[in-house]
Amino acid sequence: MAIAIGIKVPLNYSEDGFQPTLTIAEEAVEDMTNLVLTNKGELAWNESFGVGLEKYLFENDTETLRTDLASSIATQVATYISYIEFLGVEFQDVTDTGVLSIVVNYAIKDAGTLQPTTSLGFLFDPASGMVGAPSTAPVQVPIGMQNPNL
Repeated sequence: MAIAIGIKVPLNYSEDGFQPTLTIAEEAVEDMTNLVLTNKGELAWNESFGVGLEKYLFENDTETLRTDLASSIATQVATYISYIEFLGVEFQDVTDTGVLSIVVNYAIKDAGTLQPTTSLGFLFDPASGMVGAPSTAPVQVPIGMQNPNL
């Protein structure tokens, strides 16, 4: 197996331990998910971390709100996930169900170049008061040395 880079969330413990992330692409999904869904002040050791997507759930959907959200994500990515290049946010209205889809586009920086763009989707559902987890994840070949202990 490849060397584990991080741990997938939600934590699922088995006899082999927690499920690891094995590629930079998988870790980028975990990092972006945590960054976007974590509310500021939620981490005791870093009260500035997080976009807090949930706080936007019952706000009026305006151009100003969308601009503020995109700006917040861009600032947070630049501050906390320096190996990722933020490329923008797409908002996709699903008017018949009242659900708003937010797609964050980013690329992984690799030795001064950018890897192909990846999209990570989140869903707002005001009816249930829930913000959904990512709806897509990139596929990539695992990197790292082989480790028989994993």
